[in-house]
Amino acid sequence: MTTFTDFDPFADWWDTTGGASGGSSSFTDNPFTDYLETEPDIPYQGALARANLTPNQFQTFRNQRNTIFGQFQAKLMEQFQQGLMPTERWTDFSGNFDFNKEFQRFAPGQRVGGGLGSFAAPVRFGRRGN
Repeated sequence: MTTFTDFDPFADWWDTTGGASGGSSSFTDNPFTDYLETEPDIPYQGALARANLTPNQFQTFRNQRNTIFGQFQAKLMEQFQQGLMPTERWTDFSGNFDFNKEFQRFAPGQRVGGGLGSFAAPVRFGRRGN
């Protein structure tokens, strides 16, 4: 009997990297893994929920998926340019993303609730004594 792997040029690579059963993904036995790769917002929002962020950090990253997805794509491109077959999936990248470290790299003006006003003491204007 002929199987798909008889015709698949990546079958050997798939077997040596662990394929669907031995890869690094925490979702390897999940039947929705492939779906999560086509809907990048779902794993990203899940990673945000598990990241134990402050409210300001959460608000900062809530709309940063495209920026972080761009970092993931850049990592894949580096692997392509080196002649390597990319092995990391978006679900793994977003699940292992260090949001706290990334937050520290932002300038104060890029952080929600962290504008320059947070560095200045409040000023009270009042009347001076009569």
